Amino acid sequence: MPEIGGLEACHRIRALAPQSGIIMLTVRDAEDDKVQALNAGADDYITKPFRFRELIARLRSVLRRTGAGAVMHAPVLRVGQLELEIELRILRKAGREIHLTPKEFDLLVFLMAHKDIPSHTRDSCAPCGL
Repeated sequence: MPEIGGLEACHRIRALAPQSGIIMLTVRDAEDDKVQALNAGADDYITKPFRFRELIARLRSVLRRTGAGAVMHAPVLRVGQLELEIELRILRKAGREIHLTPKEFDLLVFLMAHKDIPSHTRDSCAPCGL
């Protein structure tokens, strides 16, 4: 990460948003790195390379623990012109059906379900520097 490391970012995010779920995604796989990240406030730690299904399962696990997973149970998600029918696995944009791969669909469900959760960028969060 530019300018600050993952541990410092984790500390700052945890201080600003204590109820947020934090998953560290890294190439560092030493036990000490994992312990430091978890002690810094991370909810989970995934090392690269990883399998997509494992990442989704870990995301769902953190969402269950943080209480944010309830949004995932909505039968239809709508954001702008996009409409996702989760059970039928159908995406429509302005009424027109769009084909997605299973991975793309799962990722879009996650992103749309959490559209109102703020993300930290250097421009959007000057006080924390993220």
